[in-house]
Amino acid sequence: MDVKWGDISMIDATVNLMESVFTSKIKYDYIWLISGQDFPLKSSQEIINFLEKNKGKNFIEINKFERENTIKKRYELYFPNWMRSKNFFVRCLKMGYINIALHLGTLLDRKNILNVDFYYGSQWWTLTYECAKEIYDILLKGEYIDYYKGSLVPDESIFQTIYMNSRFKDKYYDKLTYVNWKGQINHPKTFTIEDCDELEKVNYLMARKFDMLIGKDKLITLKLLQ
Repeated sequence: MDVKWGDISMIDATVNLMESVFTSKIKYDYIWLISGQDFPLKSSQEIINFLEKNKGKNFIEINKFERENTIKKRYELYFPNWMRSKNFFVRCLKMGYINIALHLGTLLDRKNILNVDFYYGSQWWTLTYECAKEIYDILLKGEYIDYYKGSLVPDESIFQTIYMNSRFKDKYYDKLTYVNWKGQINHPKTFTIEDCDELEKVNYLMARKFDMLIGKDKLITLKLLQ
């Protein structure tokens, strides 16, 4: 699938992955969504031990919108496909569009046909089989995907929003993937060999992101494996 940044194609690809799980006829304890730029911070056995010890818990970052802000407008406003471009001029137009909408309150907002409160967070989650299956079944109905087609960066909201409108909403735990956004704007920090001390200190099972095309990143993965 041709996955584009900020586009519903990210959700379509994730649904395809989930389908492969649920049609395999194997009932796994957990489904863990990771990217090709993730790398484990713990050994396989340590990861297995952690999940067995915490069996039944769902790990997903969920934030509630406390006030009107630019992130909330990603889902309240309609964004045409051309506005997902990372072109500098388009990004300026997009921010202007959002700021105008913020000043106009709800005047430009789309109708909330889902009739739900929106939530957001990291797209990388680790969910129990039962929880992921419930989210998958809801996604197949199409209402959420139809709405989020007009949203910006739907992969950072659609799963959180469905989760918080499911029977699992009363309990969840933070994501298991470490991401460093400090000093970053458009994408998280890409770790190199200089970041080994930081990665060895954090209490996560996985980290992102790594770029294997960079020589120093080949070194860091070798060091982490040790």
